[in-house]
Amino acid sequence: MRLVEAIKKWWLAGAAVLGVVLILLPRFLPDGEKESTEDTGQTDPSYYSSILEEKIRQLILRVKGIEEAAVLLTLDGSSELVYAQNSSVSEDGRTEDYLVIQEDGGERTVLLSEIYPRIRGVAIVCTGGDDVQIQKKITELLSASLGIPSNRITVAG
Repeated sequence: MRLVEAIKKWWLAGAAVLGVVLILLPRFLPDGEKESTEDTGQTDPSYYSSILEEKIRQLILRVKGIEEAAVLLTLDGSSELVYAQNSSVSEDGRTEDYLVIQEDGGERTVLLSEIYPRIRGVAIVCTGGDDVQIQKKITELLSASLGIPSNRITVAG
């Protein structure tokens, strides 16, 4: 029995290390042509999801009985940037232009807000995840903190 528990711990540790390597790998690769997020009106969803996954993992590790955890988060779409606009109505119709301000010898649009994508679901693999009580604690914790229904949260050991 101890061998099986040891294998599970090594597997979880390996999965966690692999996750960290996959998150950090782009930082060590050479930079290619980077697209501006302001031009497309959207930001990188993988950055947003990786931050949320780490926050969820840290929260779960505080639950009694959990020593290790891996988190997978799925999102609907990507972030959207909302810019200020000028609207004018004339006899020819209605026109809308982005509000542009002069700054340091250049121009830039005025960003009003960023709308983050909705969370589609969360999958958790953690020590003790096979225990019904721990599954219930984690599901209730994530449902309340993320504002998603419990049927979109899965916990396994």
